[in-house]
Amino acid sequence: MQPLSPTRTRYRDEVVGDGGGQKRAHRAVVVVLAWAAATLLGLVVAVTTRIGPVVLTVSARHGVHLGDLLAFAAAYAAAVVITLRMLASR
Repeated sequence: MQPLSPTRTRYRDEVVGDGGGQKRAHRAVVVVLAWAAATLLGLVVAVTTRIGPVVLTVSARHGVHLGDLLAFAAAYAAAVVITLRMLASR
């Protein structure tokens, strides 16, 4: 670290900061976007496909298919991996 001037003893990092708050905010945004994208992906698969048997009947014309659950599981697994990587990169 370099002093700001010969007469001042405080260091630049102490005065300005090291940008840790920005990095934390960036990681938080990435995590939130990962979970939002995972949810949207699962919903898109649920709306547009009918893969596998119905495992839960919601109404006479609507139900949750096995493929919907697998899509959500895969999307959320990816979101967990992204979250863990963001937490590990401190």
